[in-house]
Amino acid sequence: MLQSRETSESRGSGGGLMFGGYGRTVTAAEEVSMTSKIAAEAEAQGFKSLNSGIDPAITGNYLEQMMNGTFNKPVGVAGFRWEGKFYLNDGNHRMNSAIQYKILTGDYKYMDILMNNAKWDNANPVNYGKVYKFPVKPTR
Repeated sequence: MLQSRETSESRGSGGGLMFGGYGRTVTAAEEVSMTSKIAAEAEAQGFKSLNSGIDPAITGNYLEQMMNGTFNKPVGVAGFRWEGKFYLNDGNHRMNSAIQYKILTGDYKYMDILMNNAKWDNANPVNYGKVYKFPVKPTR
């Protein structure tokens, strides 16, 4: 189970960035705030990436499924585990969405599902390519 470190409070908007707050526009400050929350949670969990970015449309789709309870991917994430960190080379979109879900709801459910089904190689990831901070661009 993932660490239960609270990095932020739930905004309670039940979809926040994904749905535009149910009719209200999302300001740049809110987007930056979500970006910093995703980065803080990823850092707290020890997530890094072998990918330089993500597509917000894909994370938006996954987050929508998580919010409405239809996310049903039996796969986890994959990559390298090295010196207490997790370096994802597969599943960055799913994990980004799961982190956003946790931020919005306070529930680690989908992060746990992804980690419980993860496949890790115990190897130094720098031997296989460039390492990036976890991609944090919010869904919209």
